[in-house]
Amino acid sequence: MPRLLYWSRQRNPLRAGFLCKNMHHRPLFILQTLVIVIIGIVHTAALQWSLYWYYPWLDSPVHFLGGMWIALATAWILARTESRIRARTVFAFVAVFAISWELFELWAGVPMEDNFVFDTTIDLCMDALGGIVGFFAARSMVQSKAHGEAAENNPS
Repeated sequence: MPRLLYWSRQRNPLRAGFLCKNMHHRPLFILQTLVIVIIGIVHTAALQWSLYWYYPWLDSPVHFLGGMWIALATAWILARTESRIRARTVFAFVAVFAISWELFELWAGVPMEDNFVFDTTIDLCMDALGGIVGFFAARSMVQSKAHGEAAENNPS
């Protein structure tokens, strides 16, 4: 009878405990989870009840939260891999995802309005603004945890 392969956490140390190892990044994970849940609820409701067409301004806060989530998720992944959270890396991810989303909307056939260029510019600006807020929030959360750990390890 063939043996079943059993992959324990010890066999693959690169993937072992990626989500829960060193949970000092837990607040960052919780914040980004909260942001993506809010985006999901608002976006689903907006599509279900055509709220984007009744309230055209609703697109801007969703893009802001989207940029914020991309920044938080990028910072969390960088923190999890023990990489330095650099502004240019986070902003590059935000820019790539924001532009990709706008291209997806174009490809998916989202109706273009007369002010298409203005609307796209506002969307990209809101993504960037959300990315800036997300980056500074993530950086302050990671730094406050680092300072807390340093104080615990070096009592004066």
